[in-house]
Amino acid sequence: MGDAGNDPEGASDIATADDDHIEPSGSTDSLDQDEGQEKYTDVCKIARGGFGVVRLVKRKCDDCLFVIKKLLDGEHLEDFTEAEHEVKVMNQLDHMHIIGCLESFRDDEGFCIVQEYAERGTLAHQIREWREKGQAPDEREVLDIFLQILLALHHIHKHRIMHRDLKPENIFITKADVVKVGDFGLSKVLSADKKKSRTYCGTPNYLSPEVVEGRPYDMKNDMWALGCVLYEMMTLKRAFDDVSAVKLVMAITGGEYEPLDIGVGGGPRLRQLCGSLLSYESRDRPTTADVLNLPFIQSAQKLMQERLDSGMPLGSHRKGSGTFIDVAQSAAMLEEAKEAEKQAAAAAAAADHHMIPRERANSGKDIPHRDKAHLPTHLLKNRKNMSLDDLQSALPPSRFPK
Repeated sequence: MGDAGNDPEGASDIATADDDHIEPSGSTDSLDQDEGQEKYTDVCKIARGGFGVVRLVKRKCDDCLFVIKKLLDGEHLEDFTEAEHEVKVMNQLDHMHIIGCLESFRDDEGFCIVQEYAERGTLAHQIREWREKGQAPDEREVLDIFLQILLALHHIHKHRIMHRDLKPENIFITKADVVKVGDFGLSKVLSADKKKSRTYCGTPNYLSPEVVEGRPYDMKNDMWALGCVLYEMMTLKRAFDDVSAVKLVMAITGGEYEPLDIGVGGGPRLRQLCGSLLSYESRDRPTTADVLNLPFIQSAQKLMQERLDSGMPLGSHRKGSGTFIDVAQSAAMLEEAKEAEKQAAAAAAAADHHMIPRERANSGKDIPHRDKAHLPTHLLKNRKNMSLDDLQSALPPSRFPK
């Protein structure tokens, strides 16, 4: 799949239209069994990984394209458990901005999950495209995508579900420019009497401080990951990205990411929001409801609803997608953004430029100093330059799912 950097996790489990991974039909992984053969025609293989194979198929009754993720018999038992869990979670989440699960079934080869097909690929692919073209997205573009991810996460959290692996590779874009969150293999459903989890899982670059430090965590863990995704859209690079696992952990727990300067895409309001999402203490991060109640987010949601009501594609106002119809509102927002830019510049000039980003986001609060003493002891004892692939062995065996 498309990558926003050197992703040690590889391709996402859910297929997209990234041609680099598409192979002609006819390989040994093709659908040729029972229920799959009755309903679907195999088109091509999109990806293969440790979980099995992902194929693009066409439904015979209406020629609609779907994705079938198949876990082959003989693969790890935990992969089947994870897949069955993913189906259960997805069946609870019927939402415009969440990848839908059509059905699941077993055939003679393994367990199959039929899902929506995202023709335009992943957000990681989009970020890579922006970076290769040297074309940073503007505030409207970033806000449009961010809002759709936020709406999906709000729906997920309302069902007491933590995603736990939110990243650009698990965010998908359809041909109608609808953004959808997918891949719920690591998600966690919290019971009414259990408000936190301790299981260590996710992709290293998007792990929150509480997860890295082995502390209990809740929905605010997803909000940290949302902040990482927002940062990546604005800067076209990851907030936390180091080949050394120890350095990566220290950067996350120390809030050491490159500052969001005025020159980056996204505008002052999104930069301020990103800083709050990347707060070290989970209690300082906003909830999805908090973010949705922000005036500029509410305005963006209203404009998005107007586009939907008028039948316009959600991305019709983006660069290269045509001009947004409401010129007056666009001009007003531009003036508001310029004024906010001036205020942000004045505030930045008055601030201590030596402060790290986390201290900027939490200025005025009494924040205890955090240093290497807060890192797991086994990491402190072994300070060689481990790769991210070695992170699993560096952390307690029960923490990182294989």
